[in-house]
Parts: sequence; structure tokens; C-alpha cells
Amino acid sequence: MDMEHEANSGAPPSSLPPRMDEVPTKQQVLALSLRASGATVLDVATELGVKTWTAARLLRDGMQSLHVRSQAELIAALGGSTDPVSLPPGLTRAEREVAGLVLGGCSNRDIALQRGTSTRTVANQLQAIYDKLGLGSRRELVAVLLGSPPQEP
Repeated sequence: MDMEHEANSGAPPSSLPPRMDEVPTKQQVLALSLRASGATVLDVATELGVKTWTAARLLRDGMQSLHVRSQAELIAALGGSTDPVSLPPGLTRAEREVAGLVLGGCSNRDIALQRGTSTRTVANQLQAIYDKLGLGSRRELVAVLLGSPPQEP
């Protein structure tokens, strides 16, 4: 398949290496800002009006150019907490990363795979987060992270 046909096929270009050590483009910064605020890759693609694989590549390349590997590192690289997302103080770095991934819609299994831990470790970290913040559920955690008070049962 020639490069022109590959570019028009809708499939991701297979021979493009990741771009490293560059300043992120405006589109990458927008994608990263959306991701830092909890948007999924699909949400980023929809917001930017691009294909899902293009959004994933924008995020990958932007994160590489900023030398970050996790959502927590991304939030820190973008100047701390992002609006409206605010990670509560008093959590460990690992707990803050887990909270950010929960906000991004990740399951315990997804979080464990991304962080290289077990699902039991993630469950324990979530319970520690709930205990520290006086919460009882994942839904309440997301509400707090989005700046809303948790709903009474």
C-alpha cells in the first residue's frame, strides 16, 4: 500500500515514529488539557473533530514532548490542578494518580494495567481515598473531583 493510499484509507499511518522532544502543538495542548480534565480519548476526538486514532496520537505525542507518562504527571505538567478538576490535598501521589484515572473513566483493572499494579492494590488505594475524603463510592469521588459536593444517600 503506498503512502497516499494509506493516508486516505482512514487507518493510522503505520510508519510514522513518535515525535519526541518537541514543543507540543496547539492541538496537542488542547487535547492534553481535555484529557487532564477527565475526557476520554473518544471525548477528545469528538471535541477536536478528529478520528479517535488521531486523538490518541495527539495525546501520545503531546505527552512524550512533555515527558509525562500518567494523568497525574500531565496535570502537574500543565500547571497543577486543571479547572474544573481539582485533586484534593492529603492524598499520596499514587492515590492522586488513581483518582485521576477514575475520573478519566478507567476501571480498577484498567488502572492496575496502566500503573503496573494489581487490581487489589487499586481497590485498597481507592478505599484509602474514600476514607481520607469521607466518601463512600466511586460516584462520590468523581463528584468531588469535579467540584460538586457528594450527594446524600
